[in-house]
Amino acid sequence: FKGHGDMTDCIVLTDDGGVNRGFGFVTYAEKSMAEAAIKALDGHRINGRRIGVRDADDDKKKGRKERKEPEGLKLYIGNLPFTATQEQLKELVAAHATVNEVILATGPGGKAKGFGFVFIAEKDKGEAVVAAINNTEVEGRKIKVDIAKAKGGKGGGRGGNRNGDGGGKSTRELQALREEGEGGKKRKRRPRPKKD
Repeated sequence: FKGHGDMTDCIVLTDDGGVNRGFGFVTYAEKSMAEAAIKALDGHRINGRRIGVRDADDDKKKGRKERKEPEGLKLYIGNLPFTATQEQLKELVAAHATVNEVILATGPGGKAKGFGFVFIAEKDKGEAVVAAINNTEVEGRKIKVDIAKAKGGKGGGRGGNRNGDGGGKSTRELQALREEGEGGKKRKRRPRPKKD
């Protein structure tokens, strides 16, 4: 994928045991780069398996199934040590709610980004889980926990803590959330000067 343009993000989804689920997402700096990668790599073989490469943002293609997120209420967990595991997060949250799935965000090469998401079955327990584990320590780091905002800003979540400071998320975490479409503050664009 790297040979087809400037990759800004790459994530491979894994199960609770850290085993590759067989799909992932690559983000390019420009749409034209993504289109070139799709054209060149769709149907390509990796380790003997044929891969399908599609535009994840293109919902208008016929026969296209909408990508489903795991079931349950989505909790954001940030400021994680890069060595944190899905099992650690599952154990931390399972004391307060039923865990459906844990996803740790990774960048190119599988490098941890320091945040992840936990999906819990009981949607009414979100606030209690946040209150119970926000600011607890994982490997010496105080984690930040909040209810994740729905994509496109359609309900769900508080979007930060009650103090209105973004929930204590680092700049790196807010940037990653913007890239993932999960929230964070949007950067205002400067208008381009008109050419004569």
